[in-house]
Amino acid sequence: MINIDLYSDYVGELEIIFLEKSTENEIVFKVDLWYADFASLMGYIPIQPNMPQDSLTYNWQKVVGFYDVEEWEYKRVQEFHDQLLAIVDMPSAAGLDNVRNALLQICDSALQNGNRLFIQYT
Repeated sequence: MINIDLYSDYVGELEIIFLEKSTENEIVFKVDLWYADFASLMGYIPIQPNMPQDSLTYNWQKVVGFYDVEEWEYKRVQEFHDQLLAIVDMPSAAGLDNVRNALLQICDSALQNGNRLFIQYT
């Protein structure tokens, strides 16, 4: 299993975990983030009018979806991947390159391997 831990320095703070699971429901990739870093990164993704209600951006903005269940399956992986790639105005001083890169890696892996992506918010 691949594990990228960007949370351990923030234990006790809000956490968000991205899990890639195989068709056998085994975890093959895990990205563990401090929620504040995730929220900061999401702030660089342009909000679109009429966002699909199952998009990550919509759920983050409305505080629904992954906030409401223990493990939320996110089915619009390509969309999120493309949104991460489209971020152009994030200054390096924001210190979020490692967060973005980790999320791109797990999205790439899920897309390439035909796996599912889940989100846990704790």
